[in-house]
Amino acid sequence: MKKPTKIEFYFLLAAYIVIFGILLIVINFIKNQSEKIILITLLGIFTVLLTFFTPEEQDSIIKKIVYFSLQSLLILIPLIFKLQFTPFLFLFYILSAQAMVAFEMKEGLIIVTLFSLTTIFSYIASYDIVEAISISISYVGGYYFFGIFGYTMKTAEKNREKLEEALKELSEAHKKLKDYTIKAEELAVSKERVRISQDLHDTIGHHLTIASVQLESSLKLFDKDKSLKMVNNANLAVKDALKNLRSAVSALRNPIEAELPLNYSIEELAKPFTEATGIKVHVETQEDSTNNKEVREAIFRIVQELLTNVKKHSGASNVWLKISFENGELNLSFLDDGKGFDLEKDNVGFGLSGIHKRVEKLGGKITLGNSGDKGAYIKINISLSG
Repeated sequence: MKKPTKIEFYFLLAAYIVIFGILLIVINFIKNQSEKIILITLLGIFTVLLTFFTPEEQDSIIKKIVYFSLQSLLILIPLIFKLQFTPFLFLFYILSAQAMVAFEMKEGLIIVTLFSLTTIFSYIASYDIVEAISISISYVGGYYFFGIFGYTMKTAEKNREKLEEALKELSEAHKKLKDYTIKAEELAVSKERVRISQDLHDTIGHHLTIASVQLESSLKLFDKDKSLKMVNNANLAVKDALKNLRSAVSALRNPIEAELPLNYSIEELAKPFTEATGIKVHVETQEDSTNNKEVREAIFRIVQELLTNVKKHSGASNVWLKISFENGELNLSFLDDGKGFDLEKDNVGFGLSGIHKRVEKLGGKITLGNSGDKGAYIKINISLSG
């Protein structure tokens, strides 16, 4: 049996109070012991059916009909056997509320009307028609009152569930919109910084390059030492400026890429690497499920360093890179088909010490080794719940 809602709990509590009141009437006012036992037994069966077998709106029509037929029969048995049955008619209050909850409004009203007609005809059988209607009318009014109350309770519960579902959907939509806004802002900033870096490279960088070439050419035309020295100094200054410009352009591009979702930034890192080196990078990444910029930048820098190591030391033609998010962890797998590690040296050399430090700072784990026919591998696991 499912746990009742708060409204269902209070309804059952009210029903038990009504039943307890009828029980007190039976105990105190029914003198015949046999009748008293029968009436108490009927009340007990009614209470058990009410507690454990109350039908719900989604239950089959057969279950509903059987339930209300049995409960109605329990109420009418005292009448059928000429017992003092009047207090039992209060139980129709409970059934009226239940009928409006279990059925649609039209069907529920039909059931309540049947309860009302049963009550009226029961009194007509024992009293004259005017007196019977006068007595039964208060019961009938109570049946419809409690029936409408039950229907209102059901409607309020449905509206509450719909509101909770709408709030849940609204919360999810708000979260998605917030994530989308953050990504859109990051992408917009990224594009702007790339544009600025490209402009610097294409304008100032272009002119500095031309100046450097011209100064180098002019060195060959000078014979006097002083002039030669000045031109040489100018050439060195231009080269230094060009070097600093390139560093600035690189610094302008990379940090913002490191802040972007990993499935985007790693792809953007791999493409120019392949174009520059001829080493194919096979990237497999899931959609980034972390908003931790520290983790994103660390993984970006780690991959950057690993690609640099491959270019400098491995002699590989292919690199396989996989990033996945499972069970609250980020998993990075890096494999190449180069010459592999010298495990006695490479564990601290070739930039790996820096990678170790980044992983340790994030509380992660790193393992590396050689995979036989496919060169070196590195695996990194970082918890995202910390």
